[in-house]
Amino acid sequence: MSPEIGIGAPIGGYTGLAGCTAAKDGEEVAQGGEVRIDEDAVAGRADKRDALADCGLDEKGRLFLPAKFRDALAEGLVITQGQDNCLTVWPEQTFMAEAARAQATPMTNKDARDYRRVLFAGAEQGTPDKQGRIGIPTFLRASAGLERDVVVVGVGDRVEIWSPARWEEYSSGAQAKFAELDESPGD
Repeated sequence: MSPEIGIGAPIGGYTGLAGCTAAKDGEEVAQGGEVRIDEDAVAGRADKRDALADCGLDEKGRLFLPAKFRDALAEGLVITQGQDNCLTVWPEQTFMAEAARAQATPMTNKDARDYRRVLFAGAEQGTPDKQGRIGIPTFLRASAGLERDVVVVGVGDRVEIWSPARWEEYSSGAQAKFAELDESPGD
């Protein structure tokens, strides 16, 4: 039985980058789907739970979900186009809450209409298979620039799937902005 997931509840107990392993049809998941940590990628980090590891899609476009996300997504998920040219994997209940929020915005607001169109146009419901794999439709893989290698990132109440090149580009800019944040009161 999967744990209750509410809006804002972290999937997997924490957020951060996650690793996965891919196997060909008929193979067992390598090491039971355990996360393999790239020690060079985490050099200097105090917490290796958010480490970047090898992630990949199999030949059918399926992704082995990292073990820490499987329970939260086991009862249903929705994959959508994400912001910043990635894919977003939502627990089904969380997606339904987001859908209700999006639908509550006025149709006279162009930004709200645009958001709804992108959110709903590519939304695909699914459930992980017994090996913890989720199928990612071709059109969604193309929209995010996904090929074989991918980066999986836990983002609070959802998971994002990135192409490594897009993640690197986004991450380097975001890290620079993060480093410049001022913790002054009232900001």
